[in-house]
Amino acid sequence: MKTFKNWLCFSLIAMSWLQADMLDNFTKAINSYTTKKLNEIKDQVNSANSAKNHNPTHNANGMLTNIDCKVLKNNFYSVCYSSELKNPIYGVSVLFGDLVDKNNIEKRYEFKPDTRLAEYQQAVTQDYTRSGFDRGHFVANDASFDFASNPLRETYRMTNITPEAKNTNRHSVLLVEKEGRNLAKKYHQVLVEELTIIKQGYRTFSSKNIAIPSGFWYHYDISLTDSYENAKSECFYIPNDNQKYPLQEMRRDCKEYERVEKQVVFKNNKNAELNELPKYMNNSKKY
Repeated sequence: MKTFKNWLCFSLIAMSWLQADMLDNFTKAINSYTTKKLNEIKDQVNSANSAKNHNPTHNANGMLTNIDCKVLKNNFYSVCYSSELKNPIYGVSVLFGDLVDKNNIEKRYEFKPDTRLAEYQQAVTQDYTRSGFDRGHFVANDASFDFASNPLRETYRMTNITPEAKNTNRHSVLLVEKEGRNLAKKYHQVLVEELTIIKQGYRTFSSKNIAIPSGFWYHYDISLTDSYENAKSECFYIPNDNQKYPLQEMRRDCKEYERVEKQVVFKNNKNAELNELPKYMNNSKKY
């Protein structure tokens, strides 16, 4: 009888230990599961907030701001391309005074999709057919990069193309681009920044809903050349309204450009593009 009691007592103690151990393991499992689920929920919230933060908003003037875009780097220019709007939003290039009028290759190339993006993420040349809009070069125009075939070919990537009204593309933009080349020849090299302005309620074309910009900002920064103390940056705004504007009428205060740029361009995207400038300098030496 005594042996039975001892065995029973031992069994109860063992069961209590086992239950405690099982309870402890169960508690750990519950805590682990809870932590995992909480982390999943947290990740979902962060992801949602991130998407929310990158949704375009607009300012008091109806201009879209906070536009998310992907930085695409090339040998002589970079663009930040919005797959939602099917437009380059911000771009950087450098014009070299000894190259902008060198060779002036007459051959022009076909517009090609950018292989770094899927076709549904970008406009392709067929989308512009019978749209009423020209395939307008963005920050790297063909006339400024026709000193060699490879740089020229790069300018025909569709991520460097934006919808421009006929007279805007063939008159107003040409005047501003020519001014950039003149500045490059005068100051040896010029940093070019271009910014696309798209306003709330923007119109679209094609089944891809390609956004039609309201206009374009150009910033010609002379600060790359230190030997010209009195050199000033020049800025222009070109309305995309099919009108032919004289150069002086498009000229703007660069403080206005800087104010607008800060509203549209993410700082990290801008820095990612500006960090490419040493590469452009080195590449220019090949020609």
